[in-house]
Amino acid sequence: MGISVIPSLLDEKNVATLGAKTIAEICKTGRYYRHPDSALISYPLVVADKIGKIPDNKELKIAVIGAGVGGIASCYELSRLGNSDKIHVTLYESDPENFIFAPPVVKVKTAGLKTGRVFAARSQSSDTNQDDGDKDSKPGDKTVYEIGAMRFPEIAGLTWHYANSVFKEDTKVDAFPNPGTVATEFVFGDRSDRYSRDDGWLKENSPTERVYKVVRAGIFGPPEKETPCYFLIGGKNPCDVSEELKKEYTNTEDKKRLEEINQEWKEFAIKYDGLTLEAAIRQIIRAEVEKGTLPDIEGLAKGEAKVNYYTELFGCFGFGTGGFKSISNQSLTEMMRILLWDYANEYTLPVNENVDFIAQLYQKAKIENKLNVDTKCARVCDVCHEASTDKALVFSYNKTSTGSGVVVEDTLPDKQEFDYVILAVTPKQMNSIISRAGFSNAARKIRFGDYNRQYPDEVEARPPLTLSKNYDTPNSEIFTAVNQIHMMSSSKIFVTIKEDDFLKYAPNFKKEGNKIKAIVSDCGLACSYIVPSPFSKPIVKDGVKYYSLLLSYNWEEDTKRIQHHLYEYPINKYDDSAANKKMIEAAINRTIREVRDPEDGTYKPWWFGELLSKSVLSDPLSHDWTTDYSAGGFKLDTTGNHYNSNLCFRYHTHAVDPTLKNRFFVAGDSYSHLGGWIEGAFMSAINAVTGLVVAANDGDIGALEPEARKVITTLDKVVSA
Repeated sequence: MGISVIPSLLDEKNVATLGAKTIAEICKTGRYYRHPDSALISYPLVVADKIGKIPDNKELKIAVIGAGVGGIASCYELSRLGNSDKIHVTLYESDPENFIFAPPVVKVKTAGLKTGRVFAARSQSSDTNQDDGDKDSKPGDKTVYEIGAMRFPEIAGLTWHYANSVFKEDTKVDAFPNPGTVATEFVFGDRSDRYSRDDGWLKENSPTERVYKVVRAGIFGPPEKETPCYFLIGGKNPCDVSEELKKEYTNTEDKKRLEEINQEWKEFAIKYDGLTLEAAIRQIIRAEVEKGTLPDIEGLAKGEAKVNYYTELFGCFGFGTGGFKSISNQSLTEMMRILLWDYANEYTLPVNENVDFIAQLYQKAKIENKLNVDTKCARVCDVCHEASTDKALVFSYNKTSTGSGVVVEDTLPDKQEFDYVILAVTPKQMNSIISRAGFSNAARKIRFGDYNRQYPDEVEARPPLTLSKNYDTPNSEIFTAVNQIHMMSSSKIFVTIKEDDFLKYAPNFKKEGNKIKAIVSDCGLACSYIVPSPFSKPIVKDGVKYYSLLLSYNWEEDTKRIQHHLYEYPINKYDDSAANKKMIEAAINRTIREVRDPEDGTYKPWWFGELLSKSVLSDPLSHDWTTDYSAGGFKLDTTGNHYNSNLCFRYHTHAVDPTLKNRFFVAGDSYSHLGGWIEGAFMSAINAVTGLVVAANDGDIGALEPEARKVITTLDKVVSA
């Protein structure tokens, strides 16, 4: 999932060449990258070898709750500890359509193509006998819609490390056609621009190009380096710090510099945690307007009217990838994390659906590494520590399929005891299962389970997430931190279009055959683009070829503005063609408007509306993550949330204090500092397994391999040992 924030996208001095690369080549890009909140840790190096080892004299029963990326990655790292025969995992998952189960299919197939927010769907034509010649496609498959994670930054070192584990090193992957990387049209009010990274701008020096360069230089640092930007990290431009975070460090002097960055970032994070992204951008634009850097806009008064116009213009355009207005209320600290990541390209995975990547990782853990895993289709309702044994308890309602896709829950919860539990669930799910036991570490009798469906016996219990043996308030802090995580709204609408219609209506950019393939606009659809799909090559029926079109990809406020047009959200009803048609037509209706043609400056009917009017309406798909019963879109911190976010990220360090007797760890991208990417889920899974190994060895960090020790020793502890 995630937003695209590529500050160097349109720099005159171009970034890395865009194009197909091998996985081995991409692995080199992020191998040494250190995220600012963990500046002394390069996570791919932590898992280059096993994380550590559990004691030979212990057999461990471990519950992993949630079979999303965080949960599956936790299983994978547990399987690599070297004595996986001593580990017995129960993997809980509440979604019967997760890939670890195999329920029936429907017209738009999602069953078996989901793992948390890595979630695909296969659309199907009405002709179930069609065959596109792809050995992995099934009769009737038309295209793949990636509802969740669909593009992966090349600097995501962990993502490509794990991809390298399950695919061949020489496997080639293709660049994702983000707005700006391909020929893109930008429409905002009366302004239309066309641009691409390789071919530049249709018309040079437009106000859009100027405001992009001004904000990029002001917030991240200018390409010429020596000019200071407005928000320095330890006296340096963020772009320079970003380069330092990518380097391989080998000597004492290097380590000293990393320690300095670690401290400088802490100071920056606290200083700007209360400043919104929009306030920072407006500060830059106001100063640059006063300097005369930005041109006057004909018909607009100077001063604040000009400042507001450029602020809104950047809000729609961003760094060329669009959609910044909808994230304007997030904290500058959070956005700076993403800017420092500074990924130049994003790539697709070499699979039909992205879930196959995670599924292969899971199979490698089970089969090659021989991890003992029992899967359980169940909704976990409560967790706690059992007071008498100090073991972890998990209460869950088992789910049973009654056929035809109908799944029912047991009336009463089941109770299971474990040595350790990894909670790899979203904040929505976590909030409800950790709070029942309260915050006092004193044992008391509690009735667990849903109201009127409770476990029949009272259980003498302690709370699951603890940071103090004696005081309630520290124990409530982690609950507050999880409860305050800000989940972004997000929605996608997919359709298919005929290749002939695309070629007819999409205009050329600068040269014949270089068609506009991405649109960033203010019409309410936000970003629209042709997306890669194993079936968006030649499709099928009677020789007709199709493209998969992501008609709308929205975040936050933009999602809420289109919600009333989504009808059957969070996911449209597959069998209600009338509602689907009405939904798509409502979205298309937003594009039927007069737009200034960027070629000749005259107003004409917008070509994009004419293209969308030719959409195939038999198999559209919409999903609104805002209303998803368990997940939400993706995590981005609002102002004032740095403390809570950072507490979740380093929660695993409680393991250094064995007297706390805390047997719970958390994993998932929402508890990382990269909440919009599976990279963050991988990081948090490593944190959780690292903490679990230390806990299993009674607080001894010597049980960890040297690189893995940094995951404990270089982060501020959540408890004092």
